Amino acid sequence: MAKSLQRAVLTYGSFLLLSLAAPGCRDDGSGGTDAGVDIPDSGVETDGGVGEPDAGSPPPTADLAKHVDPFIGTDDSNSPFPVPGGAGGSTFPGATVPFGMLQLSPDTPTASPSGYRYSDSLIEHFSLTHFNGAGCPNNEDLPFLPHVGELTTSPAADWKLFRTGYDKTTEVASPGYYQVTLDGDIKVELTTTTRTGMVRLHYPASKAAQLLLHTGRNATNANTRSGNVQIVGKDKIRGSATAGGFCGSSKTYQIYFAAQFDRPFTASGTWLGNSLSQVRTSVSGTKSGAFATFDTTQDPVVQMKIGVSFVSMANAEANLAAENAGWDFDAVHTAARDRWNQVLNRIEITGGGDADLEQFYTALYHVFQNPNVASDVNGQYMGFDGAVHTAEGWTVYQNYSGWDIIRSWTHLISAIAPEAPDIIRSMVDDGEKGGLLPFWSHQNVEVNVMVGDPGSVNVANAYAMGVRGFDTDSALQLMLKSASNPDDTQRWNLSDWLTYHYAGGNAAMSLEYAMADFAISRYAGELGNTAVRDEYLTRSHYWTESWNPASKLIEPRAGELQPGAAAARIYEVQIHGTAAPATNLALNRPATASASCGDEENPSKAVNGTTNGGYSDKWCDNTSSDKWWRVDLGSVQSIDKIIISHAGAGGESSDWNTQDFTLSVSTDGVTFETVATVTGNTANVTTHGFTAREARYVKLSIQTAIKADPLGAWACQPLDPSKDCGFIEGNAFQYVWMVPHDLEGLFTRMGGHAEADNRLDELFTELNAGTRRPYFYIGNEPEHGTPWIYNFAQKPWKTQAIVRRIINETFYGGPGGLPGNDDLGSTSAWLVWSYLGMFPAIPGTDVLVINGPWFPSAKVHLANGHVVTIEGEGASQTSKYIQSLAIDGKASTKTFVRFADIAPGATLKYVMGDTANESWGSGEGDRPPSFAP
Repeated sequence: MAKSLQRAVLTYGSFLLLSLAAPGCRDDGSGGTDAGVDIPDSGVETDGGVGEPDAGSPPPTADLAKHVDPFIGTDDSNSPFPVPGGAGGSTFPGATVPFGMLQLSPDTPTASPSGYRYSDSLIEHFSLTHFNGAGCPNNEDLPFLPHVGELTTSPAADWKLFRTGYDKTTEVASPGYYQVTLDGDIKVELTTTTRTGMVRLHYPASKAAQLLLHTGRNATNANTRSGNVQIVGKDKIRGSATAGGFCGSSKTYQIYFAAQFDRPFTASGTWLGNSLSQVRTSVSGTKSGAFATFDTTQDPVVQMKIGVSFVSMANAEANLAAENAGWDFDAVHTAARDRWNQVLNRIEITGGGDADLEQFYTALYHVFQNPNVASDVNGQYMGFDGAVHTAEGWTVYQNYSGWDIIRSWTHLISAIAPEAPDIIRSMVDDGEKGGLLPFWSHQNVEVNVMVGDPGSVNVANAYAMGVRGFDTDSALQLMLKSASNPDDTQRWNLSDWLTYHYAGGNAAMSLEYAMADFAISRYAGELGNTAVRDEYLTRSHYWTESWNPASKLIEPRAGELQPGAAAARIYEVQIHGTAAPATNLALNRPATASASCGDEENPSKAVNGTTNGGYSDKWCDNTSSDKWWRVDLGSVQSIDKIIISHAGAGGESSDWNTQDFTLSVSTDGVTFETVATVTGNTANVTTHGFTAREARYVKLSIQTAIKADPLGAWACQPLDPSKDCGFIEGNAFQYVWMVPHDLEGLFTRMGGHAEADNRLDELFTELNAGTRRPYFYIGNEPEHGTPWIYNFAQKPWKTQAIVRRIINETFYGGPGGLPGNDDLGSTSAWLVWSYLGMFPAIPGTDVLVINGPWFPSAKVHLANGHVVTIEGEGASQTSKYIQSLAIDGKASTKTFVRFADIAPGATLKYVMGDTANESWGSGEGDRPPSFAP
C-alpha cells in the first residue's frame, strides 16, 4: 500500500460551484442528478484551520487504550442466517501493534472460521499470524505452546494431546498485550513490535518445562505443507514454514523465523511426522517442529523473542536484532501500548458513556490492525512477481480484504492515517508486479476471493480523499486492463458485462462492476482523462440492464456459460449398508475425483462428515468436461442406500445443486453397475435406495452440474429471498439498494421517493437478518451504506434514527459484540464513521453523507495535519435527531459534506434533539448527488 511520500489534499470547493453550469451538466440543485463532470459543492467555505489553535500539531497521547476491549468480536453474534464463517466478528484478542507484521494470539478448537473463540474452554496453541475478522480459515502460522512434562511421542502425531485448558479469570487483553494462565499453572504473556514478538512464560517448578514450536501446522494446513526447523546452539531456533491457502486457494508463500531465548536449553530436539528425536538438531518436511526444555526449579521465568520475515532467514534475524535487541518485556509492552495510543489519539472524543467509548475505540483499534507491514527493516520485500525487491524510503503493506474494505475503510484510513500513501502505493506496486491491482491478497500472493473489481475502487476511493504519493497513471492503466480485457481481469464474466451489460447469472457482480466503473470514471476525470471518464460513467449505468420492471428488483440474468461456471459441488456423500444401516460406510474413506477447484475443495471433503464448514467444505470441480467422484469403502460390503448433499445443503444456491447424474458401484474398481440415474434434480439432499449390492467402490458421474437458463432470461426464478441465488452473500431485497452512485435513477424506477422510502422502512424491519431474509443485514458489507439512502430520498431524519438503532441493537460490549465478520476492519470502520455522524456512501468520491454525531465532541486529526472538530450540542443516547448544522459558523441544511471542503480544517457544529426535525435537510437541494451519463 502507499508509501511515505508526501501526502497532499486537494481543495476545490469554489471551482465546483462554477463547473455545475458547464455544458453537459444538468443543474437540478446540488442534490440532483449530476452528469458526472464534477461533484456538487457541499456549500462549505472553511477557514483552512485558522480557527483551530492546534491545527497541524501532533495529537496528544492520552491513554485511550484503556477504552479498548480486544475481546469484542471474538464470539458469535445474534444473526439468524449469517454468511458461512461469519457468525461473529472473528477478531483475535492477542498482541499486535498498528499494522504490525505479527499478531501473537491464542488459537482455540472451535473458532469460526479459525483463530480464537471466547467461549472455548481449551487453547490449542499460540501463533504468530492472524487476520482481524476474515471469513475463511487463515494464518495461525508457526504455532507454539508451553508444556510441562517429558516428551515421549511426537507432538505432530496428535496435537490434541497437548492442547490445554486455561483459567478464564486470568485472561487479560489490551492493545499490545495478552496474558493467560494455562492448566498446570503456566502463565503466558505476549507482546510485539512491528516485526517481532516477545513471550514471557512463567512455569511451575520443573526440570521438564517445555516449549513446543510446530513448523508444519497452521489453520489451512492438514499437515501437508513442508516446514523446516534448526536448533542453533543452546538458545536459538531458526526455520521457515509454508503458509497460505486462504479460502481454499492453492497459493502459498514462505514465512521465516528466528527465535531466541533468554537462557540456555537444558535439552532440545526435533520431530518429523511421528518420529521424535532429542539428538537431531534440524529437520525438514511435513509435520516438522522443535522443542526446547528448561529447568525452572530455581527460576520460573523463560522469555522468547522471535522475528519474522517473508523474504529470508537473514532478514528475520535482522528484524529481531533491530527491533528487540534486549530482554525487557515490560518496556516492549509499554512501547506497544504507546504506539496504540498515538493512533487512537487521531480521534479524540469528549463526553459519552464508558460503554460507548469502549465500542468506539475498540472499533478504531480494529481498523488499524490490517493491512500489515510486509517489508523488512532493510526495505526488502517479496513482490507479487515472486521476486525480492527493495522499498527505499517507504514501507510496503500487504493483506487486503478488497471486497469488504471498499465500503468505508479505505475512506477512513485515507482521512486519518499518514500511512495511507504507502498503503495505496503498495496496492499499485502489487498490480505492477502481479499484473492486476490486489483483489483479496494474502501476504505476497493473490487469492481472488469474492467478486467485483475492488482494487480499482480502493485506489479511486483513496485518491478522492486526497491520497497522493503513488503512480497515478500506472494505477489507471491497471484499472482499465481489469475493466476491459476478459483474458486478464479481476472481473469474473467480464465478457458478458462488455457485451450484454450484465454479468451473466449474478446480479451482485453486475452491481459491483457498475460501482467499479463509476469509481474509474471519477478517478480518470480527476486525472484529466475526460474520454475515459465519460466512457466509464456510461458503463456505470449498465446496472439498469439488471432491473426487472415486473418485480421492481435488480435480478440476475443468464449470460454465456463461462469457463468454470458449471462447477460440480458435492458437500457430502453417505453410504449405508444392510449390516449396520445407521453406519455411514463412506465416512473418512479415501476418495478421488476428476479434478478439484482448489486444495481445500478436494474429494475427501465429501466424506468428512460435515456440510456446515463453509463454502470450502465440499468437493468441487470447475474444469473437467467429464466430472466424476469416487470413494473406496476399503472392502466389499453390502450397500443399499446412498445420500448426497448438494450445493444447497452447504448454504449455496440450490440452482447449483447437481442436475443430472448417475450412481454406480463396483467390487473391483473397473466394472461398474449403475444403481441410480437422476435428471433435473433441484433438491438440496437426494436419497437413493436400491436393491442391496456387493460393492467396494461407489462412483458419482455428473452429466449436468448446474441449471442453465436461456441467454438473457431472468435467472433464479421464482425469486426467493431465502436463497442467495444470483447474489453474493445476500439476496435481491438487500442488493437492490447497491447503486450508490445513481440512487436517483433507482428511485425513478421504483416509482419515486415515496416508494423508495416505504421500501426502506420495510427493509429495516430487521437489522441483522442474515442472507436468507428480505431485511437489512449489517453483518455483511454490501449493505453498509444503505442506512444513509434516506438522505437521498429527502428523509434524513430516518437515517439519523436507523443508524442509532443499528448501533444500539447490533453492536455492544462483549465477545459477541460485532454483528458479523470484521473483515480486516470493515465493520469497525462503519461504526467509527457512524459515531462521528457521517459516512462515505458513494465509492469513488469524497462525499460524506450525514447522520449526526453520537458524542458531544470529536476532534479528528487528519493525515494532512489539519483538524476537523465535530460538536454535538445536546448529543446523548436519546438525542439522535439533527436540529441544525453550522460549518465554520455558516448554517447548512445539506445532508452531505465533501471531504475536500473540510480537509483544510473545519468545525461542524450540530444541535441535536430528541424529536425529528423534518424540515432540516429535506429540501430538493439538500440531498446528496446522484450521477447519470
